[in-house]
Amino acid sequence: MLHPAPAPAPADSALTGDLSLGYDSQYSFRGVTGLVVPEADHAVTAAINLAYAVNDQWSLVGGVTIQTVNSKVANFDNYTYRGGVHYKASSFSAEIGYQGFDGLLSPVTTSAQEASSEIYVNLGTTTPFIGGTTNLFVAHDIDKLEGTYIELSFNKGYEICDSVGVDVTVGGAYSLDYWKKVTTTSTPIGTSRAIATSSDLNHVYITLGLPWQAVGDLMVTPHVTYSKGLAALNPAGPGSEDSEVIYGIKASIGF
Repeated sequence: MLHPAPAPAPADSALTGDLSLGYDSQYSFRGVTGLVVPEADHAVTAAINLAYAVNDQWSLVGGVTIQTVNSKVANFDNYTYRGGVHYKASSFSAEIGYQGFDGLLSPVTTSAQEASSEIYVNLGTTTPFIGGTTNLFVAHDIDKLEGTYIELSFNKGYEICDSVGVDVTVGGAYSLDYWKKVTTTSTPIGTSRAIATSSDLNHVYITLGLPWQAVGDLMVTPHVTYSKGLAALNPAGPGSEDSEVIYGIKASIGF
């Protein structure tokens, strides 16, 4: 999914970050899989996130993500880059910034890749009574899409033993005219239409992860996601985003 990872935890150095490499069995972008890229298959993602602590609460953050997607129609690469300002208090965090992407909305071939950019706000807070974190992510596209994407999620982790845990995330999204300028050529090939022409519920999902601290700062996390496309991802005519199960694994190391 395309929203910023939390800023790395403060360390002795003002500059902290993490590197990650992951595999997913199915390409997915904000609930969309085969509607934009017919017959899209697995994706390999590499990312770096950086944070420079100005003081105990404020940080400058940024990151770059490169993703290679295999499709039965055409293979293509995605590039995402972001920069922003992150604030963290004892039970609340907020980040505002700019995010650009290239290739995330490739309709069929690499020559038709779409590039766009957005302003985002990411808010997180400790959930009262039950613990965990509730997160609200809002992105408004200022280029090609000119729409707004809103996602609300809840995350909670449980420790199994010293080095292994269980991580659960549930969420749902709403799109405000977000897909009206994105056309899909899903089955039958050549049938082009907008994904959605108005505002509606986008999708819901649940993700289960098993983070394992393998050695030192190396974290390895196998995960599986169930995603269900809603009204915004069901365009008129053939093809829609129904239920999808995506599994994968991610390795990350902090510094």
